[in-house]
Formats: sequence, C-alpha cells, structure tokens
Amino acid sequence: MTHPDPERIGVSRRSVLHGLVGIGGAGAIPAAAVAEAGASTDPHTADTYRSIADAIVPSTPALADELGDEHEAGALDVDLEDYLVWSFNNFHEIRTGLADDVLDTVVRAADLDVDLGVVVRFEVRSSLLSSDYALTVETDEGTFERSSPNYPYAEAIGIALDVVAAEFVARGKNREAPRAVGEFPAGGIFARLAPRDRLRTIESIIDGGIVDDLDDVLDDVLPHVGILKFVAFGLNAFVHFGYYSEWSGYGGTKTDPPNERELVEDVQSHAQTGYPGPSPGYAALRDFPGDGVFELNEDGFTENDY
Repeated sequence: MTHPDPERIGVSRRSVLHGLVGIGGAGAIPAAAVAEAGASTDPHTADTYRSIADAIVPSTPALADELGDEHEAGALDVDLEDYLVWSFNNFHEIRTGLADDVLDTVVRAADLDVDLGVVVRFEVRSSLLSSDYALTVETDEGTFERSSPNYPYAEAIGIALDVVAAEFVARGKNREAPRAVGEFPAGGIFARLAPRDRLRTIESIIDGGIVDDLDDVLDDVLPHVGILKFVAFGLNAFVHFGYYSEWSGYGGTKTDPPNERELVEDVQSHAQTGYPGPSPGYAALRDFPGDGVFELNEDGFTENDY
C-alpha cells in the first residue's frame, strides 16, 4: 500500500490525527446494536448517514409553531438513513462471478495513515465460487457481517467519508472542534463534525483536492475512487428526493424492492405539502384535448396511444 507524500499534502496525517482515536471512541456503540438480527447495515454506517441526513434536513420545531406540526419533522424522523443506504447499495451494480470483478478488500485502521475512529476493520470478500460479496465491519464494540449481490458501496462510502473528514480536520478546515454527538454514537470522525462542517467536508470532495491527495488511501476502500465525487454531487439531491417522496409511508417495506413496497402509513411529506396522495382514477384524466394546438388527430390522444 502506498500513501500520498506528506510534503505534497502539507501535513502528516498520522501525527496530527493521533488524538482522533479518542474522539472516535468517545461515544460507545450500544452492544445490542451490533450485528443486530435483520439489520440492514452496521451501526457505524447507519450513524454516518444519519449525520448526513440531519445536516441537510434537520428537524425544525420553529416551523411547527408557525405553520403546523407537520412541518417539524426532519430527515431522521422518516428514517432517511435507510433510504440512503439502500440507494447507494443498489444504484451501481458490481456483481461477482467474473474474474475481473473479484475483490478482496481488507482495510484495517492501523494500516492506514488516517485514524478511522470507531472502525477497526472493513473487509469485503468475493470469489468465483460465490454470487455474493461478504461484508465485515469490525469495531471495538463488535462485528457486523452480511452478504450482498452488489458491492457494499454504502458501507465503503461511510469509511471513505471518515478518511476525508480526518484529512479535512488535519488541514484545519473545520470551523468547530469535533465532538461526540449523542444522536450518532456509532459514527466516526465525520459524524462528530458540526453539521456545517459535515457539509463542507462533502463539498471538499468535489472542489478542494482532498480526494486527489487521498487517492491511494481511498483506492483501498472503493472499487472506483471517482464514484465518491459522484456521490458527493448527489447527496443533497438524494436526501431531498427521499424526504419528499413516499418513503416515509412504506413502513416495514421501505427497503423491499420498489415493486414490492406498500403504502401502509401516512406520508409525512404529503401532509407537509398538502398533496392529497395517489388515487384511483387519475390515469383516466390524462387525455390530451384536441384543441388544434397540436395537430395529432381530431380527438387528441390518450396515454396508451403512444
């Protein structure tokens, strides 16, 4: 493994970030949360995405006082971290089964020139004999394991965000000191940044050169480092798409395949925006009148005509 030249970066990450292990471990992961049966991801990843969602769409009690209770809910109130994890683990398929797709990734905090806080080991394994990737995320509090037919991008990006955040702090770009956040006890250094510093860290991935200097380190985590910039571009949109979609109404079917989800609860964003929701019969109103503006036919057209 090779690392960027400290002179090029202007600071030695290991010397500057030695104390960040204490910050990363300041909030212990509840033991019951580790390797929980049926959990969609590990606690570190979940809290990393919770910290992103909360920074972009926080709860707004002041708006509730002004406009009504439906305007108070933030991203955490609709479990938007699950939306982000599901989206990133399903939006880009890298399948096992072909020789050039076989990955054997083991990232240990001690091997990197960056402290990962609560994460001790991140491991992704696959083989020609398996149709799945085997994921292991180990922390001081326990180990989470799962398998997936797609590369576990959500978990890998969570690790990458800690790497970038550590470099962000090492360069002194944070405006507030990192601190343990009670809402995100399993998060690493990224989740311990102030909300605005989390957003500025994400922005630095796009414009700031940090990712370019960390290319060798991140290459050990992500199959394609360039995808991190794509994710940084899309995070704001992903959060808003999820928040204003019907996600909050799917209940226990939220992370099922889209065609298997069912609306079983009231949709928070519908109440907030005054949208009445889907209703049978809307399709019958999609006729386009033949008013002469579009010379299609005498009676216009209906949806099924095209």
